[in-house]
Amino acid sequence: MVRQEIVALRKLRTPVARIAQKFGCSTSPVYRVLYEEGLVRPRARLSGEQERELIEDYKSGVAIKDIERRYGVSRTKIYSLLDKYDAPRRGRFAASKLSATDRKHISFLLVSGLFTQTALARLYGVHRATIHEIAEETWRSLARGLNLSYDEVKQKARADRPAFFEAAVEAGLIADIPLSRIHFRVFGGGDQEKADDSV
Repeated sequence: MVRQEIVALRKLRTPVARIAQKFGCSTSPVYRVLYEEGLVRPRARLSGEQERELIEDYKSGVAIKDIERRYGVSRTKIYSLLDKYDAPRRGRFAASKLSATDRKHISFLLVSGLFTQTALARLYGVHRATIHEIAEETWRSLARGLNLSYDEVKQKARADRPAFFEAAVEAGLIADIPLSRIHFRVFGGGDQEKADDSV
């Protein structure tokens, strides 16, 4: 009887913790019943080789749902593995709109502090999540290049942005790009607009 109630509640999408609370037990016996009834799959333990294969699948564009099914892991696990292997996340919208040159320019402008992420998203016609992804890659790259933690790099940049930017350029971690050479793709259209030096 209890088993049938657990199954019925789970089919109604009741959280496992709430089911356990209703029956005055821990979540383990509830998960055991759900596993035996085929309502949950066991959590996969991936080897190092499988983890690296998963990362390669992600980088090659395999959909998250397909990765979840293939490796028997949750979306949260996939993202924690991306962080573990320092792999860049894909933007919600096609980052392929941006060329390698665009990405370099965006990194330059982000570190310089001349534009916010929202402004850059508008100027390049991409979603803010795409700009955020480039920002995260840029800050991680700077942290590695300066032998600092991610948080230390962000703190130094906040404390004195012009000095930090100059140091990053001098160390060759950010390309020194004259503003007159930076082209913005406004709202993703074909027209290009040059930034002048007064920005």
